[in-house]
Amino acid sequence: MSESGIRRNVDKLGHVLEEVRERALLHLNTKLVHGLVTLEDLNKCPGFSRRLLEWFNSPNPPQKVLVLDLIKRSLKIQPKLYSELGLSEFLSSMMPDLTPDEQIIAEDVLSDFHEITINSTKTSACTTLDDTANMPRSAYFLGENRPRNQEIYPSWMKVKLLPWQTLTLTDRQVLQQTYSSLCSRDNGTVAEYAHFYAEVILKDFQAEIFVQRPGILQALIAFVSTIPEAPNLTTSLETIESFTKKLDLRITQTCDASWVTTHQPGYPLGYEIGTGVDQWERDELQDLMKGQTAVPIILVEMLDCLSGILAGLQLGSMLLCSRVMSCVARIFRKCVSLSDFNDATTQDGISRYLIIKLRNVLEIISLQVEKYSAQTMVKQTTEEPVQLYNANASLLSEMLKNLCNSSTVTHISSLALERALRILAFDHISQFNFSKDSYLWKILQTIDPATISTSEILTARCSSLKSASKFANSFSKLKSSDAIELGLVGCESTSVHLSAKFIEACIVAASIYKDCDRLVLMLLKNSNTTVRERTVEGMKIFIEKVCDDVATSGNTYKSKPLVYLLSPPVLEELIRYSLDDQSVSVSKTTAAILVRLLTTNMLWDDELKQLLKSTTEKFSHFLEIFADDESLGSTLREFYLSDVRLRINRIKSALRMMLCKRRDHRRQVMSVISEELQEICGHPMDALIDYFTILNPIELNDQRQMENIFRVDTVERLSRILKSESTDIALRHSSFAQLAIITVEPDLVEIYLQECGYVLLLEEIKKLADQGALTPQEKDTAGSLCDILRHICVVKHVIAKELSLMLPALCDLVKLVEHTSLSPKNHAKVLAALNILLFLEVLEFNDRGHARCPGIINRRILLPFAVEFIPKTAKLSNVSISEEEKLKHPSAQRSLRLAWNSTAPTGDYADILKKQDCDKNSWRHFDLETVASHMETDLKAAEDHKSYTRAVQSAFHNHQIFPEELGRRVNHCLTVSFDKFFVSRPNQARDEKILLEIISFTNFILKNQSSQNQIFEKWIASHVEDINCPLYEYLNNPTALPNHSSKASRRMIIEFLSIVFCLSQKQLLSPETISFIARTLNDRIHNLVNQNEDMNIPTLQICINALQRLTKNLDRSKRQRNSLLIQIIKTAKDVIIRIHSSSQNSMQNFMGREVIQQSLCSLMICTHLLMEPGGKQSLIVLEEGTGLGWLVKLLKFRSDKTRLSILSILSHAFHSSKTARHFFKEINDEILKTIVEIVLDFDETPLVRSTALETLTIIVESHRRLSSTKAVDGISIKVLLEVLLKFDFFVQISHAMENYVYCDLPAQDKMAPITPAFVGAFNAFVISLLKVFPTQISSGLRNSGILSILSKLFNVQLIKSSVGEHRKSLLQQINSTCLIFTFVLSGCEEVASHFSFVQQIFSIPFQENTAKEILICYESAAKFFCKNWSSLDEDAEIKTLRSLATTISSFLKAMTEAWSYFNPCYTQFEWMLHYYCLIVAKSKSHLIGTTKQALIDSKGVFLQKISHEFEVQGTKIRSEANISKEALLSSAICATIGLGDGRELLVKSGFIERLVDSLEMLQIKLCTERPKKLHESCIGLSLITMFNICRNFSSNGKVGNHLLLTNFIDVLTRLWPLIVVNEKLIRVMLQMLLSFTKNSVACATAISSSNLISSIVKQFQYYEKQIRNRVKASPIFTLNFNLLCNLSSSQEARAFFWKANVLHEFTAAAEAGVHSSASKQQIMILSLWLRWLFCLSFHKDGRENILQTKDILDYLTNAVTKVDERLALLVIHNLCYATQSKTRISTFDQLTKCFRQYLAIDSQKELQLLVANSCWALMSTSQKAKGRLKVAGLIERLETLTTIYAEEEESSKDSIFHIHAALELLHS
Repeated sequence: MSESGIRRNVDKLGHVLEEVRERALLHLNTKLVHGLVTLEDLNKCPGFSRRLLEWFNSPNPPQKVLVLDLIKRSLKIQPKLYSELGLSEFLSSMMPDLTPDEQIIAEDVLSDFHEITINSTKTSACTTLDDTANMPRSAYFLGENRPRNQEIYPSWMKVKLLPWQTLTLTDRQVLQQTYSSLCSRDNGTVAEYAHFYAEVILKDFQAEIFVQRPGILQALIAFVSTIPEAPNLTTSLETIESFTKKLDLRITQTCDASWVTTHQPGYPLGYEIGTGVDQWERDELQDLMKGQTAVPIILVEMLDCLSGILAGLQLGSMLLCSRVMSCVARIFRKCVSLSDFNDATTQDGISRYLIIKLRNVLEIISLQVEKYSAQTMVKQTTEEPVQLYNANASLLSEMLKNLCNSSTVTHISSLALERALRILAFDHISQFNFSKDSYLWKILQTIDPATISTSEILTARCSSLKSASKFANSFSKLKSSDAIELGLVGCESTSVHLSAKFIEACIVAASIYKDCDRLVLMLLKNSNTTVRERTVEGMKIFIEKVCDDVATSGNTYKSKPLVYLLSPPVLEELIRYSLDDQSVSVSKTTAAILVRLLTTNMLWDDELKQLLKSTTEKFSHFLEIFADDESLGSTLREFYLSDVRLRINRIKSALRMMLCKRRDHRRQVMSVISEELQEICGHPMDALIDYFTILNPIELNDQRQMENIFRVDTVERLSRILKSESTDIALRHSSFAQLAIITVEPDLVEIYLQECGYVLLLEEIKKLADQGALTPQEKDTAGSLCDILRHICVVKHVIAKELSLMLPALCDLVKLVEHTSLSPKNHAKVLAALNILLFLEVLEFNDRGHARCPGIINRRILLPFAVEFIPKTAKLSNVSISEEEKLKHPSAQRSLRLAWNSTAPTGDYADILKKQDCDKNSWRHFDLETVASHMETDLKAAEDHKSYTRAVQSAFHNHQIFPEELGRRVNHCLTVSFDKFFVSRPNQARDEKILLEIISFTNFILKNQSSQNQIFEKWIASHVEDINCPLYEYLNNPTALPNHSSKASRRMIIEFLSIVFCLSQKQLLSPETISFIARTLNDRIHNLVNQNEDMNIPTLQICINALQRLTKNLDRSKRQRNSLLIQIIKTAKDVIIRIHSSSQNSMQNFMGREVIQQSLCSLMICTHLLMEPGGKQSLIVLEEGTGLGWLVKLLKFRSDKTRLSILSILSHAFHSSKTARHFFKEINDEILKTIVEIVLDFDETPLVRSTALETLTIIVESHRRLSSTKAVDGISIKVLLEVLLKFDFFVQISHAMENYVYCDLPAQDKMAPITPAFVGAFNAFVISLLKVFPTQISSGLRNSGILSILSKLFNVQLIKSSVGEHRKSLLQQINSTCLIFTFVLSGCEEVASHFSFVQQIFSIPFQENTAKEILICYESAAKFFCKNWSSLDEDAEIKTLRSLATTISSFLKAMTEAWSYFNPCYTQFEWMLHYYCLIVAKSKSHLIGTTKQALIDSKGVFLQKISHEFEVQGTKIRSEANISKEALLSSAICATIGLGDGRELLVKSGFIERLVDSLEMLQIKLCTERPKKLHESCIGLSLITMFNICRNFSSNGKVGNHLLLTNFIDVLTRLWPLIVVNEKLIRVMLQMLLSFTKNSVACATAISSSNLISSIVKQFQYYEKQIRNRVKASPIFTLNFNLLCNLSSSQEARAFFWKANVLHEFTAAAEAGVHSSASKQQIMILSLWLRWLFCLSFHKDGRENILQTKDILDYLTNAVTKVDERLALLVIHNLCYATQSKTRISTFDQLTKCFRQYLAIDSQKELQLLVANSCWALMSTSQKAKGRLKVAGLIERLETLTTIYAEEEESSKDSIFHIHAALELLHS
């Protein structure tokens, strides 16, 4: 801390404001705690000791304990001074004012002071300072307050300790030398080494090394905290920024499981510590790791230290420091879980320690915001305070966003933070975002919700002020709707600006626009008295002006504006509320307005007159009560008591005015109305003026407090008494008295009105009113009658309305008032009834009759009854008093001034909203348009290097604060100013400095992606495209300039290349330019490598890195590009070999690693580009002259990037056939061994290991592919198998897979995690090995137990919750695992145990972003099922099918979605369709109801998809692949048809019609092509497919009839002659026709009605002829016979059979079939004939034609015994129903014998019943047949059977009804 800064803070200790004093004290104490200042420095400052003592002179001094502690610690430094100041006497006198705890501390101070004085031990401050100066810079940010020996860190720390990095002795020596240099006393030396650290060491070494060994970082932070020089400070901060960026990248990798390594030093496979070229650190690992601390602790302490230097920094350094702190905070956010931070805050010392640090950081930044905010409130000459304010506000926002959330901010917030956030919430002038969706809003909502509500009010108020200002200036230029909307918003802030011009504008607008009266209403209702006063005053002036205009011109049309202005709502507000306003001014002005309107009525047009008349009549109750008003009274009396009005209205108004409190006003009313009252009442009424008022109003609601004790019969009884004419007068008076009491209940009032009505009451009142004198009973009755009348009016408002319009009724009540002899109570009752009718419109009654009226009426007049007040409408105000106080905050007031003065009304400002002196200047610095313009002006006005540099730096600073807003405002003027620096070469160091500033500025704008500025981008791209641009000279060689430094040159190269990268990414550079830059860089690298002296490592790193990034963007002609790529490969190779050789072929040194890594990346990209199609296929340049040994050695580098690059190069090399053969010759078994070692290295990152596995997979696949065509020279792939067996590869992998993780860090840190990507790569490698060594690899997998581990990792649920790349890697893992199971477990017993989790794959929901991967998984799972289903036994099949019921619906859904997403091809869905058909078939065969039902429920959309795809295939070229897919789709359709309503779905979709159309197209095509082997041709296969679909579709006759609606039969008729010669096709067609005609008479009739029946019969006859010629029967013949059986149901078919004489062939077949030497074929043929005869015998014509056959009965009888007894008996049974032939049948002896034989006891019961039924059929209508059967002896047989079956008839399931029926006929 500078001396001036100390002095300023010490001076503030004596400030008059307590807040300033306390802030200065806390600030100094913070500096003391962090070592930024010492106590000796403070005591050297004059007045420090005196300020401490004077601290206690204020009334209530805060922080007493802290001040006493500072005094105590300062005694040893300045004992003499404190003695001179009288410390002892001062403290002694102050003791009574201290608390007991404070007294103890004060006594300790006195004790120490006396001890120092006695011993005379005076310590010099100078000596102390000298000692301090000799102390080395230390890591003060690793503070003494940190808890020590902390081994267990809080759970909210996600990243605690990074994997330990063990160093070689060479690397350790380099770091020690750097640390020593950074601790130098020479600031220049420290700055130079800080730059070297950033340019070289940070590039080579891992970032975590500097966290684990924090010495260098400590020295840098210490240097930054103490150095005053700006250049050195900038250098150090830039170095720390470079470190934080690299640490950020490393933390990001650590959070990704793919990049995680372990804490183990070195590598376990062949790299032991202390051997080989690399010598490792010899210290024990435990000793080395003692110094490391958790990363979050280091980060918080860095923030604490960096925040401490913010106060003394200039703008440029502050922005740089802010960037560093923001980066550190972002890293902290990645390392912790803030959601868990809240629960852990009070559980351990580390959490409490960090809370204190974080609170301190936020407090310091908050104080800076508060400080610079205050500076912007005063008049400034520069814009720096505004810039610092905005920068600190942005920093605070970034800190809060990353250091806390809404739940943890309460633990680290302070009063300073609340004040700072309040400033930002109230500050609407800056560009800082504090909207509701911002993070700061949520934070402030947590710690100070009251400020949030005030901020919302402020926002709304500012918006309203802007609208009000705009409305006041330009409402006349707007549309009416826009003007009204703008005015309504502006009215909300009227109480703030109090603008008379705005109020005037609202009044004028209301007189112009019809709906603008709402503005005036809002103003009249405003809570601010001044607003209401100005509003009514403005209305008065406007009305008077209109009145004068009308009076002067005589044109009443000019009063039209008052019609809009004085709308009914406005008049109502004036009458009801403004007249009674609490402001006397408002009331009087309103009265004046009304007087003017009423007295000048003749000036207004008819519309306004009518408006005033209707309004005054409507609100007469409210105006009449002002009859006693001095200014308004006479006007109202004149208006309401005029003869123009109706008499009843005039009388009612007069009676209401008689309630005025002042007697003289009542007398004036009576003087006007007395004559009319006398005319009505018949005598003078002047004496009544005092009788209408009473001093003690009666309580109307007293009676309603009584309990309901009355009954309905009471009312009825009293009503009968009153209606009776003979009732005694006393009883009548008593009845009225009782009714007055009981009618207080609303229900009883209803009953009374039903019994008597209210006319009776009016008559009684009239009688009493007309009497001259009243008896005491009549006086009481008058009161009772008025009570009853009042109760009726309360309950029945309609009746009350009628009564109020009846002048006689009102006059009768007035007459009753005249009876002065009435008692006060009865007099009050009469007045109560009268006034209820008079004030009926303004009174309100609830359900219980309680009365309420507006308070204004009861206050201004004397009502005779007491009522409740109706609450007065509150004025428009939604801001509380406390919020109004908060809105007085300076920032809030400035925001209000800004809003109002944006377009303020000219010449009309409220005092509080006037521009202040500070506003005019600061607003210019806050306005970005002005800032942008100011930047251009400064650049144009610059006359020398200094002013131009300052202008560029100022522009740069502004853009850093507002990158998005100002980035879009960079225009042509700014680029013109920079043009000259991109044209000519700088010839001075000052020119180069300006050019560097401009380049940095340009680079920053380009990197800001949020603000796209095409003008600026095109401008800089045009200069980069120019090869004569001077910046290219920095790429070639350093520029020879005075005082030129390599540092500036490197900085220029970095900034220029960064611009190139940005433009290249935005595709603004031509390919030629990119190639030119790449070639230039390559030449520069070549020169650097080949120079004799030491290489310029920093420049080499820059160029290599740039070349690597540019290489991927090369896109010129292939020939030119490939030439450049080969040059880059050679250069990169030379760099690698040179750097590697310079490190003595070290395998593990960090130094030089960055150059090697970037060179290898360039090699990788170049090889990849060369391997592209059309590119050069040779990579011989990699081994040209050196072999590949150098590349293989680098695989042992302990670097993930190095290994990934080399493995990628090898993968590209082996991927191409040409280069692969060459590389197989060059490599040896050492490279395979090294790659396997990397795979088995448990400390390596999963990404590197999985890449190594992928490389091995490519090598295996390449060798297998090449060896299939030609033998591969060089290494054999069997070497790899030997290496795997040597390392026990699968056992090691199974052990490693125990540490499998997903989206999280592993539970154990002794080995690197296994990720899904690694498992997927391993599975792919295993699959490739299985193709080459199936036996050995399968055995290895089984013996290692790795299959069971893969099964455990088979977690489908993870996929459902994963996204992005994680989801893809999991899908790849599951797919490859499934393939391994399919390959290895095929035919094994354990395959059944894997079905359960493989089927889970089908439950994976389909997503388009991973569509390809999911489809592959589906296909692999389906293949597994299809390949291994045969291995299941029956029980396992049933169990598997039942479990599939849960996944089949999701499978069909997912497959349907995938089908919609992809363009289906056979290879993609082959196994899934096979799997579907398999499941359907198996579920049907095993009758698995649940699975089948699941298939039925899910088939709808799936059936549509496959049917549609089947139709699409029909339109494609008939290829073998398409036919195969068509057949597979056909199988799926056929399987789906059998599920539920599958056929109906196809019918509805029109699939059948399209199928028949396709069949017809094939028929036409077949006519033209006529292939030789039809059944093997594409057409034949398609026909078979379609016939199968039709067969399955038509198996249901009801649905199959739908085919008849098409030309299906005609197509088949034309197809028959084309395919009849092909047995395979005709067989399929006959099978289809069998299904088509089964149980369908309509289908059989359709065929019989076509020519197809002729073809079928001809085919039948053809095969019949062959059989007769002893040719072996074809299977087609059986199908043909069966088809004839189906066709027999059609009458047309049978007619064709008789015409063709088909039965003629039966005799020959029967003769051969019943012969004793008949062959099996002949017996089979006869059985077919019998079946056909059986089908024919169901019909009458069939039975007749059968019986006409010669010897038919003889053949049938013989067939019973020799062929098929049941079928033959069935034919005979049906023939027995032939009426004409019953006698003939019964006389056939062989038949009766046959019947007798089958009625025997030993015959089958089924046949017995069949024969009995046949007998009954013969006897039913033929007596002759009955006689023949009796003679045949069938009675005895039937009786015997009856006896046998009698006992078991009841229990037997078979009925013997036919036996009883036949026996009954025989006996009849």
